[in-house]
Amino acid sequence: MKNLLFLLLGCGLFFACNKEEIKTLSSLENNSEYSSLEKKEYRPDLKNGYLVFECEEKMEEFIVGYTKKNVDPSSISETYGYNSYYDVVPNTPQNEVIFEDEYFAATINQYGMIGIGEYIFKMNPSTEEVFALSSTASNQSIKAMQKATSQDELPSDALIFSFEDKVFQLLEGNTSCEEKFDCGEPCSPNNLNFIDNPSYCETSSGLIGDFHIHVRYIHIGIWKHATLVFKQGSNTSEVANFDIRYSARWKRKCRTPISSESNNYVCNFVPLQGEDECFPFKNTPKFKVNFYQGTRCLSAYDFRADARIESICDENSLVWTGEVRIVF
Repeated sequence: MKNLLFLLLGCGLFFACNKEEIKTLSSLENNSEYSSLEKKEYRPDLKNGYLVFECEEKMEEFIVGYTKKNVDPSSISETYGYNSYYDVVPNTPQNEVIFEDEYFAATINQYGMIGIGEYIFKMNPSTEEVFALSSTASNQSIKAMQKATSQDELPSDALIFSFEDKVFQLLEGNTSCEEKFDCGEPCSPNNLNFIDNPSYCETSSGLIGDFHIHVRYIHIGIWKHATLVFKQGSNTSEVANFDIRYSARWKRKCRTPISSESNNYVCNFVPLQGEDECFPFKNTPKFKVNFYQGTRCLSAYDFRADARIESICDENSLVWTGEVRIVF
């Protein structure tokens, strides 16, 4: 009987201790500091002045994450301590394919370099090529690739891809966190046609406004993105009111069916406040939407947008309307 009493007492203490332990763990999990540690965002490494990512998915997660936060692209290089392409290289017509996605431009360094998995890449927009080296390459080869502006200047161990190539697939998935599948679907071609529809109204004092809208789907070898840009031209002397509507549908190769950011083109205005309202530019004469960002190409897409400008010559009429659509 005495032994049974001690056994019951011991069991009671055991369950009491475990109950307290469970309670402590539960309160710890609810603690904001614990939660922030568990949910800590992925941070790439910095090596030789460029960011290094574990694999392509991590790079995509990183860039898309910053885009959704809508932070200043310059804050990325400030956070990690390197000179980015976005901050250092001038935005010229030759480089605009890089600057079309500001967050990609802010992730590669001033020489267009980035480390992903087992490779180091360099974007070279002047020749529309991507140069690559093994991450175990010598410092001499890495420095040579950093300076290279053409194939002739590359070290002998460098690989060369075009902006249109499926780079990660050609490298047999060595830079990927997950298994890759060549499902037989082709990559849809990029669409670099700059749809430029300027229009303006004119008074005795001269030109008042001209406006542009374009939609583009772009390949940069290791990065693909589609954007809508609407802006006032440099000759515009006054800010007009505007509204924009758009839809974006696509199929990412081998991965997803046609997805959609907007199922109803007619009613999807930005901001979403109704068809009969116009929305001012305020202090910036530009509106931009990133439709798609990713390392994988699209096998199909349908992007379209239109804009309506309230006349700054006559409040009772529209000075300009335009529509752009690209489909493949």
